[in-house]
Amino acid sequence: ATSDAICAAYARFPANDVHAFVSSHMRETCVHGAQNMEALVPPYAAVMAAADTKGGRELGAHVLEALLPDLESEGKRRGNAAALLAAFCDVGLCGGELTMSYAEALRDDGTADALEACAVVATGSRDVWRRSDLRGRLSKLALKDESGDDARLLQAKNALRTACASKPGDVSRSKSLRAAVARAV
Repeated sequence: ATSDAICAAYARFPANDVHAFVSSHMRETCVHGAQNMEALVPPYAAVMAAADTKGGRELGAHVLEALLPDLESEGKRRGNAAALLAAFCDVGLCGGELTMSYAEALRDDGTADALEACAVVATGSRDVWRRSDLRGRLSKLALKDESGDDARLLQAKNALRTACASKPGDVSRSKSLRAAVARAV
């Protein structure tokens, strides 16, 4: 699905049908697919931004709603959905408050799997959080190590601390994401 194809579909089909198709396709491709999320997220975020700019204003909300089961699951599906959510935040298709609230819920869950997904969200949303009144909450996301943490939990906590501490621009993904969006819109 390309941004032009999605925008053209709005002219020929009912908006809800287009929303449903794109939401389903994105979920199958980005969340359930075995492809590399780093390669998939920029073009899909670009498609979303282009469709949003050219008239599909409700598309982002429909895709987020379709992602809910994956955001609430575990493992790779949750990690991929978290990456997609962060990408939408990074390009302005969902607000920083939404991604911050989700990250805080993951942190409160406290499992290694949840903290790994939290680190993914923090990496992708961090620049947006820093430019808003959410900056103070970012520093509270990271958790300290405790005796009794197993190796995977220690690794997840370390990844989250790194994601929260990195400066804007440390991660090139954010720049490539915005560049892909600029090309598509």
